Amino acid sequence: MTQRLNDPMTEISNIFIEAKLSPPALTSGIVERQRLLSLLNTKTRLTLIIAGAGYGKTTLLAQFVRGLKQPFVWYSLDERDNDISVFISYIVHGISQKFKGFGEKTLKAFNFSDKIKTHPIENAFISEVTEKICEDFTLVIDDYPLVLKNREINEFLSYLLRWMPENLHLVISSRETPPVSLSKLRRKGELLKIKMEDMAFTKEEAEKLFGEEDVDMDTVMETTEGWITALTLFSQRMDKSKLIKGLSETEKSVYDYLFSEIYDNLSQEIRKFLIQSSVFTILIPSVLDKALLLNNSLDILRSLEQKKLFTFRQKGEVFRYHHLMKEFLEKRLKEEGIEKNTLCTRGAEAYEKRELFMDAVELYIEANSYKKANNVLKKIAEDIYNKSQFNTLLSLIERIPQDKRDPWLTYWIARIYEVEGKWNDALVYFKNAEKKT
Repeated sequence: MTQRLNDPMTEISNIFIEAKLSPPALTSGIVERQRLLSLLNTKTRLTLIIAGAGYGKTTLLAQFVRGLKQPFVWYSLDERDNDISVFISYIVHGISQKFKGFGEKTLKAFNFSDKIKTHPIENAFISEVTEKICEDFTLVIDDYPLVLKNREINEFLSYLLRWMPENLHLVISSRETPPVSLSKLRRKGELLKIKMEDMAFTKEEAEKLFGEEDVDMDTVMETTEGWITALTLFSQRMDKSKLIKGLSETEKSVYDYLFSEIYDNLSQEIRKFLIQSSVFTILIPSVLDKALLLNNSLDILRSLEQKKLFTFRQKGEVFRYHHLMKEFLEKRLKEEGIEKNTLCTRGAEAYEKRELFMDAVELYIEANSYKKANNVLKKIAEDIYNKSQFNTLLSLIERIPQDKRDPWLTYWIARIYEVEGKWNDALVYFKNAEKKT
């Protein structure tokens, strides 16, 4: 199969690039995790931070790179990165921002693969790191669970770890250990693993979070077990004893109960904003203003960030909610029966005007506006295909019900199956596309 992966400097050019390749801003009052930062600064080839949601993995990594004296590349994963071509493109693009001229050899390797096999691509990547980068640097990959089940990405990572250049230090955060071979690194003492029990706040760290407040810290630690999300929510409530009593009596999970307590005490304007904006993965103030019929989205997002309400600012004025916060808000959106189709449609229209076509397609699909989703996806399908982002294209098309799907999209499914050598499936879809046209 002929792979085409063009220069990511021009191919991945939208507003999300800088957000994904930049660590989140650190607000004042964040507890410095010195004991963990000391571990992270240990010279190892691979560092894994393995802990559940809400244990402060991203914040710790942001603290870590802030103190680095060597170059670093940051890569925040999301659902759309679950495609080997997208994954490698972002890594190459991130490195090329720090080391000019990097990437040509790696991207060219795609053109000589008769199948998506990671060895030629990895060999080109390893060779290029060795030849073009003369200093130590760190590659941080945050939120690996979003690609954890992708075989091609895991194979790429596994091979890279086996033959990793001496000047590369890799740091990965995940909820579970990636399914890659670690035996060689472990044998040579070049693997550092920071686990959930390490990530949990100690009593001393919790005391720094609460400052001068008079709190029964033993009871708080017993209730939260050092879970940072719970401790942060605790710290924002005035009546701690009432909160502890409520927790002991509720049947809700700790995080549901605590988020509810904070949410219910916000103004109606802020609650409405949070609920409605939860349909967006990345929060762009101008898009939110259009979708929510507001003119102050940026002010609200800045206020949420300053109040430490699980809102993170990426590079520039682009924001996102913590995963747990977003899950809670999405649940509330359903519980309160808020009609989201109009929100999604207005958001998609705002994306489309900014030529953020893939994001527009996703929101049109969320709004069940399949005609508009078809129209936009038809415009960009060939471009996505030419970038070898087959998983991305296929998943978008398959989210549109067959009876609502444009025949041209059926044709692109056939093209993908043809390239992957699934001849019988390709023939079926070619015939189906012909019947509908």
